[in-house]
Amino acid sequence: MTLVQEGQWNYWQSFDRNIGILTRDEQERISEVVVAQAGTGGNSDVALTLAQMGFRKFRLADPDVFEASNMNRQLGATIDTLGRNKAQVIAEEILRMNPDAEVQVFEEGVTLENVHEFLDGADLVVDGLDSHVMHVRKALFDTARSLGQPVFSSPATGWGAALGVFDPVRSPSFTEFFGEVPEDLRSLEGERFVVDFVFRFISSLPTGLDLEFAKSRAREGKNPVVAAACRQNAAL
Repeated sequence: MTLVQEGQWNYWQSFDRNIGILTRDEQERISEVVVAQAGTGGNSDVALTLAQMGFRKFRLADPDVFEASNMNRQLGATIDTLGRNKAQVIAEEILRMNPDAEVQVFEEGVTLENVHEFLDGADLVVDGLDSHVMHVRKALFDTARSLGQPVFSSPATGWGAALGVFDPVRSPSFTEFFGEVPEDLRSLEGERFVVDFVFRFISSLPTGLDLEFAKSRAREGKNPVVAAACRQNAAL
């Protein structure tokens, strides 16, 4: 990779402190990895942290806009960004860190119709989709598996986070691991599937958590979560 300069900015000065933890060869390889991240709200930390590590090729997808209710945890949510598309805001933040970054934004989000286009050519996939779009999530996992791409799923819940790494060869498929997605997620069976998905990533319950209340919020797609969990999410 050639030295990239734009004004006073250059890649190697910006990421020099990585060297020693990473080798120069590893840093070069990181700079060429294509990251496809579906969902840039609670998982915005992931994209921004990867950008700070020197990843510079991103596909970001999210159909939602920032709302006041996002401000307790989502890094992109500020007074200035309320009402703006989440993926576009995070793309702009990445470009502020690295003006050489290549960021493709899918403001319509990932859909059953565009999932192959979104993933084609990517090296790894970050699953940050909302819990109410399980059919799209299954398509994301299945398509990534068919393309030989690993999927990293790290939902932030409560005070903590967990990481599931789904290898396209060694790991079970989405259906094998999570079960069949009910046709109607608003049905009782569908609500149970969503709750089970969320709680599958929780190994222990935090002190003081009202479990039934948390489950009811999860069914609404509003599982309780604080900022600390999103920071841990990115660290994982």
